Amino acid sequence: MNTDSLRAVILNEIYSDTINLLILGSIIILSALIGGTVSWIFRNDPLPANVSSKDSEGQNSAEVKRYSILNSIFVSLAGAVIVPLFLNLGGNGILKESRLNPINYFAFAGFCVLGAVFARDFLNSMSKTLLKKVDDLDKKIDEKVKDALKQKDEALKDSSKKIIDSTQVLRKEINKVKEAAGLWDSRLRPEGDDLKRSNMINGSEERCTMEMIDKRIEECINIRRKKRAPSNDPQKYQWGGNPESKDRVLTAKVIKLQKYWYQIDIEIQSKSKNNPLYGPILLYVHDSFQFANNRIILDVDKDGVAREEIRAYGAFTIGAVCDCGETFLELDLAELENVDREFREN
Repeated sequence: MNTDSLRAVILNEIYSDTINLLILGSIIILSALIGGTVSWIFRNDPLPANVSSKDSEGQNSAEVKRYSILNSIFVSLAGAVIVPLFLNLGGNGILKESRLNPINYFAFAGFCVLGAVFARDFLNSMSKTLLKKVDDLDKKIDEKVKDALKQKDEALKDSSKKIIDSTQVLRKEINKVKEAAGLWDSRLRPEGDDLKRSNMINGSEERCTMEMIDKRIEECINIRRKKRAPSNDPQKYQWGGNPESKDRVLTAKVIKLQKYWYQIDIEIQSKSKNNPLYGPILLYVHDSFQFANNRIILDVDKDGVAREEIRAYGAFTIGAVCDCGETFLELDLAELENVDREFREN
């Protein structure tokens, strides 16, 4: 195909499209004239059933309102012009196929005349339809935005879960050594001094071992356990329910590092100088930390305080065992003051 032939084909297509648009426009205008006239006749010459009743003197009790034919034609023109939009919204292919199948012009003319005759009702119906579609579109957009924000928050949570804090990794390794030894290994203490409890059993001083503490924890299960723990907070109601007991106090401070990621500074200390805190201290945490037996074994610092720092993305309950299994403490981080809603609800 040479250039002249291609040019002729393009011009023919443009000419055909132009003729098609002119025909459709003419149909709209002619339909508006016909429909406007019919609508004007309907409104100015109502059916007998619509004529108001006459009074005793033969006069109409209410005058029939008259409409200008020009106003009626303009309203009908608006109704006819809206018809292509109506057909496109309904997925009708009359407009696209009209050039190839001229019989569709008559169908299009019929729609336009109907739209022109009942222009007022048609325009009201179309406006409601369009507003409904706009509302539906807004709702879909809002849902998409909410889904996107939700996915973003979930991604942040997942990334927070995957962050491995070096302190926690070190603590896990230390716990492995302690658990394997079956007692609080003095080699892990800064100054190497033994942890002994002055219990006189058979006239001898007894060493506080992990076996002793575990045995005491099991013996006191009915005392410390208030009720069954919820599935998402395994330490809840398991350690007496109070952060203070027998001069021991369990406290925590929550510091927000970033969205869905918090630093939790935990301290266990004694309220009485005459009853100092001694180790080992067992700190029970959420099972998502994946510590052995869900616990961390703590030592007591020189100032008489057992400290631990952990990272988490939400609140949970902490349990603590002191005094070789004689004292139980419990603290729900969600009940702390000055913690934000994001931490409390996750």
